[in-house]
Amino acid sequence: MKYIFCKNCKDLIALTSGTKYCNCKQTSGRYTDEVNAVYSSEAVPIGVTSNEISKLFSNEVTSFNMFKVPYNSNTFRRADEP
Repeated sequence: MKYIFCKNCKDLIALTSGTKYCNCKQTSGRYTDEVNAVYSSEAVPIGVTSNEISKLFSNEVTSFNMFKVPYNSNTFRRADEP
């Protein structure tokens, strides 16, 4: 799953096929298909694997790991990049 983080308002937004905005409207992003997504230049791209989310349904786990996606990712690109 792909998320964006706004450095300004500290909002974390899960992306969908429709454009989503943070609370202060400074960052936005959306999926362009089932794998690829775009985000505004002010957003920090964040990812989490389905395997990590599945851990939350275990009785023994109460947290999971997210990671910052590299800015040059092939599947998660800034909207102002070619």
